[in-house]
Amino acid sequence: MSSSRRSFFALLSIAALVLGLLPFSASAQVPHDMAYQGVLTDVDGAPLSGPADLVLRVYELPSGGSPLYTETHTGVTIDPIDGSFLVQLGFGTTDLDTDGDGAAEANAFSFDSSLFVNGPNRYLEVQVGSGVSGELLTPRQMIGSVPYALVAEDVIADPTSYVGALIAEAQNTADAAQNNAAAAQASAAGAQKAATSSQSLLQNSEGTNTAVGEAALQSNTTGVENTASGRKALRENTIGFANTASGKSALQRNTTGSKNTASGANTLSHNTSGSRNTASGANALQTNTTGRGNSATGASALRFNTTGDHNTASGKNGLESNTTGSKNIALGHRSGFNLTTGDNN
Repeated sequence: MSSSRRSFFALLSIAALVLGLLPFSASAQVPHDMAYQGVLTDVDGAPLSGPADLVLRVYELPSGGSPLYTETHTGVTIDPIDGSFLVQLGFGTTDLDTDGDGAAEANAFSFDSSLFVNGPNRYLEVQVGSGVSGELLTPRQMIGSVPYALVAEDVIADPTSYVGALIAEAQNTADAAQNNAAAAQASAAGAQKAATSSQSLLQNSEGTNTAVGEAALQSNTTGVENTASGRKALRENTIGFANTASGKSALQRNTTGSKNTASGANTLSHNTSGSRNTASGANALQTNTTGRGNSATGASALRFNTTGDHNTASGKNGLESNTTGSKNIALGHRSGFNLTTGDNN
């Protein structure tokens, strides 16, 4: 198809450039991919049909020059209704032979931080169809600043940077919460399986559990290594194991969820089967039901999360309105407060 019969409109959608979830380690990895969405139409605005092969190249200049990076996506689906397509940069077939001499270049880039760390701008060129018969779409699209978040990969292990300091602070807060929970569990070690208040561990049949407070761990049957301190803490737990609840109604409705830590009134009070969650602060992760691997530090942090996974909120009201969104990070008071269902923010 000639260039006179094709028009092109493209949107950059950054969907996978996230810092990951706390806790961090020096070996934590930032995802090396970027969602790219576009629309192919003819000059009259009618959508083009597919599938199509797309060649994507990254340049440091808006025109001319040699590509820094090239990848090919074959058989890309084109929506017959509006001509839209979606590919994931970083997942195509990579061509490291940028000058066409049949050999990979010694300075060839991968789609990672090395591609963006030097130079002020990068430009994306799209070719429809592979080989010499493919059609280049012009002009090249400038890649915005968000992909440069790939260099945050280097910040994770650098506590001297601003972002690194925030991460270190959040990590320290999470560590302190875990240490406090461990201290609370250790202080109750002498009260294993002891019902110090009415109805505590009423139906427990086996296992080394600790319950301090009215109706704490009341319904537990075979769950083991649970610690409940506070009225109605872990009240409805049946077979969940290795949970720690400290505070009124903490993990109250948990039944089969395991390895959760809740410190503060109403923390994780609606959790049923979600596992490996950490909540510290009144109402933190209060309405979570089946979400997994979440970390909330601060009053009402991730309060309305229900099924979202692997979110991290540090600070009062952080990500409070999130319900089903996953893999989000919020640092600071009311950070991400209005986010509801988005992912990877």
